[in-house]
Amino acid sequence: MSSEVRFRPPAPDLGQTHQWDAVTVLKGFVIVQYVIPSDQRIVALGAAGSPAILYALAAVLWWIWHRIRYSAGYRPIEARLIRAALFCFLGAMVVSYAAANIMSLPVSELNMADMGLLKFIALVGLVLIASDGIPSTERLISFVRFLCGTGAAYASLGLFQFFTGISVINLFVVPGLQSIGSSGVDERGGFVRAVATAMHPLEYATVLSMLLPLCIAVAVYDRRSSTVVRWYPVVTIGICSALSVSRSALIGAAAAFLIMIPTLPRALRNFMFVILGFGMVAMYVVVPGMAGTIMGLFGGDDTSVSSRTSAYGTAVEFLKVSPIFGRGSGTFLPNYHIVDNQYLLMLIETGVVGLGCFLLLLLICMGAVLSGRRKFEGTLLRALGFSIFAALAAGSLLCAFFDCLAFPQAGSLVFLMIGLAGAYATLAQRPLKIPPGEVIMR
Repeated sequence: MSSEVRFRPPAPDLGQTHQWDAVTVLKGFVIVQYVIPSDQRIVALGAAGSPAILYALAAVLWWIWHRIRYSAGYRPIEARLIRAALFCFLGAMVVSYAAANIMSLPVSELNMADMGLLKFIALVGLVLIASDGIPSTERLISFVRFLCGTGAAYASLGLFQFFTGISVINLFVVPGLQSIGSSGVDERGGFVRAVATAMHPLEYATVLSMLLPLCIAVAVYDRRSSTVVRWYPVVTIGICSALSVSRSALIGAAAAFLIMIPTLPRALRNFMFVILGFGMVAMYVVVPGMAGTIMGLFGGDDTSVSSRTSAYGTAVEFLKVSPIFGRGSGTFLPNYHIVDNQYLLMLIETGVVGLGCFLLLLLICMGAVLSGRRKFEGTLLRALGFSIFAALAAGSLLCAFFDCLAFPQAGSLVFLMIGLAGAYATLAQRPLKIPPGEVIMR
């Protein structure tokens, strides 16, 4: 005896209508996250008053509503693995949150645990929106172009801050928001450390490093725009990284650049190395003292390095108390000890399980995009796969130099790249959709 099973209709082809699809929602998040200064909040809501977090939580509700109405469609094995690792990570965060509420922690730590769980729900929601909702390769490329344009503006603001010493972002406040006083330009070695709209130069450096490989892929293989428009983001981000007075910015940018180099045509590789050499000489001439300052960053005694190494002993002591699920995300406050290592901080706050799930998620995403790129025929789409891999690799590397996920712009970009990896893996092998109302007999 047979029975009929009717599927919910698949999601409409929003890639053709371009009306309020996932890419539209994600572009809105990028604008809120990277245009509004990170230190501005709705003060009445406390730590939860970040406009970007509130927007992301609203976007999660939009994703739930969309999933109730439409079926998710086909997902290849790579996308299913990313999804499984993502929910394992979220589960680890929830269990860690429960562990924090079982312990006798101060109210200040419990409040931060609440905020930590909300933050991770919002970040996981971004991944689901990107991986489930980007409907076509055309819309994926459109979003990547938008990220490159954002990176160009972000880097240009940083260059302005470097050469003028004016923060700019302190000159205006969005109505309804108040500054918590965390932004502004800093100095090192007599040079301004640009931050654009970020809260810290390290966060700024991480965003630039992760956007650089996407900008390189678009500049080389996307011939839709003029040469100047395509290469402007690459040049500005490269200059900003060189003038950042930050080891992390140089290491992250160098890692992203070196990963992308093998994917470029040989003639272009040679040309870029020549330009890089001329650029270093020009920097030495135009900005006197910068070369010596950069060399000094990688030699001699540095309190930031000793602070990072001393954190390991602190981590061991806290890990002895709760090694499996940690003490709760966000509960290890900066006034206890500044760890400057996301992996070490996650080990303290979410235990071995939380750290293991996060590393597994990153590794599966990087493997998925490398596997998916072989299934595309266009050079731009193949290059995008490698650029997402390079962005995740740069972000993963810089997580070892500061607590990346504690900073909103850097943390959200890591999860945006995870979402792009899921979308890329899904689009790499998408079969014909089941027509609405299709009946399957079994």
